[in-house]
Amino acid sequence: MTDHAESGRIPIVLSSHPATGRGPALSELEFGLVIAGHAFKRWTEQCMAVAGAAADLSVTDAMVLLYLMHGTRARRLMDIGCFLNIEDIHVVKYAISKLCKHGLARADERAEEAAYMPTRKGRALGRRYRQVREQVLVSAVATQGTQAFELVEFGFGLRMLSTLYDQAARTATDM
Repeated sequence: MTDHAESGRIPIVLSSHPATGRGPALSELEFGLVIAGHAFKRWTEQCMAVAGAAADLSVTDAMVLLYLMHGTRARRLMDIGCFLNIEDIHVVKYAISKLCKHGLARADERAEEAAYMPTRKGRALGRRYRQVREQVLVSAVATQGTQAFELVEFGFGLRMLSTLYDQAARTATDM
């Protein structure tokens, strides 16, 4: 375990926290996740606004649009929900309806089951989002000296944690 004085990092969760053992360390991580989640939401919505999106697009709407841009095939609501770890399919359906209303996504009439893809306007917005992201965020991360493999490892760790939290939520439901 790294000594906080040596690392220059000061924990937010203090010794008076009710968690014991490794609990305070997990609380520290959870606090970081909450703060990072809010910052990511603000960033995504602001980046989308700068890219030209309508003011009512949320971070969920943006993530659905960006996911639709992966590959060339249309995506079903369940696929989108699974990829973004959104259990409530109504949330995905609402995001899709907003994207369609703004002309950013459309239903694929060829699909047997309801499936959606970005429109030209949606792809253009996604490309502008990517440009703003590259110019502002990616360059800022690069100036911090963060290596790509560190980000990949961190992302993998976050996905592992999400699995643990999902399992814990299911377990707690049965208590």
